Amino acid sequence: MNGVVQVIRIGADSLTYESTSAGRKNGHMRTTQDRVQTANSSGYELKNTDKQIMAYQARIAIANQDLITNQQKQTDNSQEVVDFLTHKYTNEELYSLMEALFMSLKNMEATHHKERGHDLEVSKYVSLRQTNPFALLQLRENGACEFAILKILYDMDFPGHYLCKIKTVTLTMPCIIGPYTNVNCTLRLTAHKYRSDPSAKDKRDYVEKTPD
Repeated sequence: MNGVVQVIRIGADSLTYESTSAGRKNGHMRTTQDRVQTANSSGYELKNTDKQIMAYQARIAIANQDLITNQQKQTDNSQEVVDFLTHKYTNEELYSLMEALFMSLKNMEATHHKERGHDLEVSKYVSLRQTNPFALLQLRENGACEFAILKILYDMDFPGHYLCKIKTVTLTMPCIIGPYTNVNCTLRLTAHKYRSDPSAKDKRDYVEKTPD
């Protein structure tokens, strides 16, 4: 009886060992299959990556070629313009053209001055000591003063003038100084008004602080 039990036990152990071995084999096979599948997937991904790299390299090459072509076209066009401007006229023709343009400008300027007429110019000498002695004292004491030149001074010599404007101002300062000595001063126009009508008789007929 014991022998039969031992035989059965040995058979069971054998079956258990075979089952375990089969399980291990199946596990190894599944692992191998998974690795093969992973390797295949990685291989496909590498192939796709290589294809994408080649495609991008081709695009870069095309873009570089287009850029070089466009730059060459721009260079050629610029050179054509330079050649055209350089060879459009000879030196003699260019000189004649510039001379003709200069004469045309001179004729236009002469026509303008002829048609617009001429402005009358008058000179007026004004003594600060006679018109504003207090301002002269301020100038002597402080080195600066303010004074006004009234229109009535001009009306005394040229009555009825209107729309007058100052063209130039010259200052004369009688004094005794040594040789090679400069007397410097600054004259500023702080306000002005002018008569717009020859019949103006009131201050309301004067335009105050008009723009230049």
